[in-house]
Amino acid sequence: MVTYKQLLLLLIVAIGCQFQEILPQGRQSCVDRNVDFLMQEMKKMKDDIRELKSRVMYLEKNRAVQKDCLGWYKFGMREDGIFRISPDGEHSFEVNCDMVNGGWTIIQQRIDGYVSFDRLWVDYKIGFGNLSSDHWIGLENIHLLTKQSAVHISFEIGNGINRKFSNCSVLWVSG
Repeated sequence: MVTYKQLLLLLIVAIGCQFQEILPQGRQSCVDRNVDFLMQEMKKMKDDIRELKSRVMYLEKNRAVQKDCLGWYKFGMREDGIFRISPDGEHSFEVNCDMVNGGWTIIQQRIDGYVSFDRLWVDYKIGFGNLSSDHWIGLENIHLLTKQSAVHISFEIGNGINRKFSNCSVLWVSG
């Protein structure tokens, strides 16, 4: 952003150009300096605007809450990551979102096998693991995701080398 110091410097340069207008050769070099200075300031301002846009997106991501990952995708998010969602508008929780492939909410993921899935019923009810790696988001959260409306679901199964996909056009879990 342009500071008072920079504006003052621009004013001083402009006043200097007024004095150099008397000498024809001095005027052109002064104009060149002004143009160079203004071009540098415009580049700084563009960088500041880019940074501010990035900050606004970050704040919106952390303030706003979408119904699911598809909502975040439609909101403009395009990088995979952890997002807060509120499927019913009352309860919110964090999920891992696959944004690269269009805004999918990941309900279970097994990457490295460090988290045991040999668990008690209560663990499957509330969820367990680390959203960034091996996890299960929990039956209660899946119920929240699916009780409001029908959803599309995709199953991706793989062993690191081979991957298989299966899609279900409508899934509705009643409770």
